[in-house]
Amino acid sequence: MKDFADVRSLQSPMEVGTIIGTAWRLYRSNLSQYLPLSLRGSAWLFLPTSLLLIGLLWMLSQGVVIGNLSGLFALLIPAWIVLVLWCNAQSFGEFSAISRLVHQSLSVPTGAESESSAESLRFTRSRKFALLGSAAIQWVISAVVSIVSLLIYSFALGMIVIGFGAFSGQPSPGMFLGGGALLLISIVGLTWFSIWVAMRLLVTEQALAIETPSGAIASIGRSWRLMKKHALRATGIMILAGLICLPVLIVTGIGSQFVQAIVLRAAGVTVSSTSPPAVLFLSSAVSYAMGVLSGIVGGIIIGPFLRAVVTTLYFDIRNRKGILEA
Repeated sequence: MKDFADVRSLQSPMEVGTIIGTAWRLYRSNLSQYLPLSLRGSAWLFLPTSLLLIGLLWMLSQGVVIGNLSGLFALLIPAWIVLVLWCNAQSFGEFSAISRLVHQSLSVPTGAESESSAESLRFTRSRKFALLGSAAIQWVISAVVSIVSLLIYSFALGMIVIGFGAFSGQPSPGMFLGGGALLLISIVGLTWFSIWVAMRLLVTEQALAIETPSGAIASIGRSWRLMKKHALRATGIMILAGLICLPVLIVTGIGSQFVQAIVLRAAGVTVSSTSPPAVLFLSSAVSYAMGVLSGIVGGIIIGPFLRAVVTTLYFDIRNRKGILEA
């Protein structure tokens, strides 16, 4: 595209504002191309949840006792988990096509023919299970970091409690201050470390959706290498992008609350502390469904923009390293 052709000739990293501005122009000019992919990707994510809610609401309306279906659940739960994984893989295939299209807009010279949405989608669908595996590995990494953080926080809190004299009755100022210092340092340090790890893995999807050949583990390693020395800049970019997206999330969240109230009123349901379990369950199910739906609607709108931001950063880093394949 003519607006982005000059980006290729830059000799220094793009400024935070330049990346956000470029991503916004791409998002605005190609929204009609990105939105169907985002819509289908979100629909795949919502499918398992919608089927689960429909089944639970049907059992509630029929007065089915869940305890009597333990044998059926033993078969349905594994099938539902497989469905969740498969739908997530399909969703990754749809969403990552947006990243590939954004990269096409940035890298293909003006006047040259770039991939169509169908061609990009065909490529990313072929890697949907690699994308799922990559996401699973990142989830495990995040879980390990969270568990280690929780253990350190618990140890620091234990020192504070012991130092306060909760068990022995004898306060220990040194233990108390040491626990407080450890808690403060660990909160700051582990929060920074979690963000740093997330930023080092930020362009994993782009590595899989754009580069060839690549696999789940290889894409994580690729992102880790590309984002070296760029984590701080990426953090600033993502914070600014998040602030831009915040109004959309607020509006969709408020809208979901209105829809929830309308649905419960239409069903003649009034929730109180004395409501029967069936009513409380229905209210919780509707609240959960509206929360999921709100997140999905917000994701449909802001998902392409965030991918445009990350892909623009990815393009800039590759271009700086002199390994961009036009």
